[in-house]
Amino acid sequence: MKVKSPLEKNPKISKNVQSGAAILRVSGSTVTIGRLASALKTSVEIVEAALLSLGEKAPEVKGHKKKAAANERRVDADVAELVALEMGRELRLIRIKSISTQEESESEKNLRALDKERNELIQEFRPQKPAADSDEWSQLELRPPVVAVMGHVDHGKTTLLDSFRGSHVAESEAGGITQRLSAFCVGKTTFIDTPGHAAFARMRSSSAAALDVALVVVAADDGVKQQTMEALDLARSRRAAVVFAMTKIDKFSSEKNLQEATNRIRDQLATAGFAIEADGGECPLVPVSAKTGAGLDELKATLEAQAEILDLRANRKDTAEATVVDGVFDKHLGLCADVIVAWGTLKVGDHVVVGECAGKIRRLEGIYDEVEDSTNKDTKKKKKNKCSKLLD
Repeated sequence: MKVKSPLEKNPKISKNVQSGAAILRVSGSTVTIGRLASALKTSVEIVEAALLSLGEKAPEVKGHKKKAAANERRVDADVAELVALEMGRELRLIRIKSISTQEESESEKNLRALDKERNELIQEFRPQKPAADSDEWSQLELRPPVVAVMGHVDHGKTTLLDSFRGSHVAESEAGGITQRLSAFCVGKTTFIDTPGHAAFARMRSSSAAALDVALVVVAADDGVKQQTMEALDLARSRRAAVVFAMTKIDKFSSEKNLQEATNRIRDQLATAGFAIEADGGECPLVPVSAKTGAGLDELKATLEAQAEILDLRANRKDTAEATVVDGVFDKHLGLCADVIVAWGTLKVGDHVVVGECAGKIRRLEGIYDEVEDSTNKDTKKKKKNKCSKLLD
């Protein structure tokens, strides 16, 4: 069945579309819908209708930001030409080089050469790891897994972690939304709590550098959403093991309704390319409720099983290699960073390189869960479960 174009669906649109070739100058491979509509002398709404008929669905944006988001939405330049044809127009794209790419100045060449030299120097000091299938690897000590908890906003990631560690972090977050990366340990597992709001996409992607297992949280009453898909893409790019936690199952009054929600999520995940174990795939799907505690033990056991399959090992005596989770400037302590060490051991006095920055570790702090010191009833020694903090 042929899909009708916007002109065929609504003949009134033709009154707003000018005839003749339109010219659009582009400096890259994409163009905003606002500029495309301006070049075609039509409205953004008509361009979006043409895109929809071509199968290019717009992302969901609600509220007063919807119009601005539509103007700034980018499409491929080739798609822009198809839009023009869909509207009975011809679009001529004039590709121009941006000023920054026309010529490389002498200083830029020198900076590039310095970057190359710095990267080569870093590679010399980077610890040499044996192959995962070698005898040398099997003799190394097993290390705990790093699990990044990811998913859409308000699907219960932080609340789930609170139930693991017996804390109330979710209640103290502004607007009930996680706004920073944080890491801590529960037993022998290191967890990274990631923000689910769309505004923190770059922050979420940085967590992928450290993860071994992606714990993707999907609310049973909401299903797979935009940030869920983004989390799956990050896990796929990292080639990490994926475990799905279907949260908020306590919201369903009957087993039948819960099963229907489970089947819907299974279908959505299969469409995204992730088949769960019940359907013959490799990804476990564990129904949990942070409110009642249902399924938490099964989820912990599933994560431990995944870590065992991955056979994660490290040489504690080697040069340290770590991932920075968060960084801050403290007015009393100076530059501080929360890091996850996956190989070797960090020590006070070590010289470290983080991106384009370098320095020396002046102090290390380990943060653990609060426990009572049985030898002194009047005092409590605090040992908090978190990552090491290094101060430079």
